[in-house]
Amino acid sequence: MNKRKRFKLLFTAVLSAAMICGLAACGGGSSQGGGTSSGGSSSGGTAGTIVSFETVDLDGNPVSSADIFSANKVTMINVWGTFCGPCVKEMPEIQKLSEKYASQGAGVIGLICDLPVGDDTNLADAKDIIETTGVKYLNIRAWEGSDEMLPSVTVPTTYFVDSEGRLIGEKISGAKLKEYGPTLEKLLAEEE
Repeated sequence: MNKRKRFKLLFTAVLSAAMICGLAACGGGSSQGGGTSSGGSSSGGTAGTIVSFETVDLDGNPVSSADIFSANKVTMINVWGTFCGPCVKEMPEIQKLSEKYASQGAGVIGLICDLPVGDDTNLADAKDIIETTGVKYLNIRAWEGSDEMLPSVTVPTTYFVDSEGRLIGEKISGAKLKEYGPTLEKLLAEEE
């Protein structure tokens, strides 16, 4: 094989490997929105599943799923990570959605997948991100088993829960701001 053909073959192999790695890092290369792989499992998180937890917010205050969900017709759970650029980028818009739909019975919470209870490694980063983005909605720390209950192979991943803590609708994987509002509207109408 001549030098030119070897170079072409090597270049194609390297380019292919880079594309595969790039797609994996973005949660499969969805054509809508971005995201970052977080290594969660792919089981769980199906409609009808009950989401139940006790955890803490970023200030260490206890938080219960029952208290959060019973206060809303529909709660949007946005699973995000401090390492995820697309997650951070969408947060100001999610804050606007939180304000827009609150009077209709919708709540929004953020679940920080890389901030488990008992591990403060990313706590300062999470607080800085929340302050910088102007987010006012509740953000909670990951609890033991949260990644099985709400699997997030890609972050952000967004789930919707009814007032009894039951997953409803389809999860949205990746930063897909244009889907959040219409999904909230549809689910709120169904919960009437």
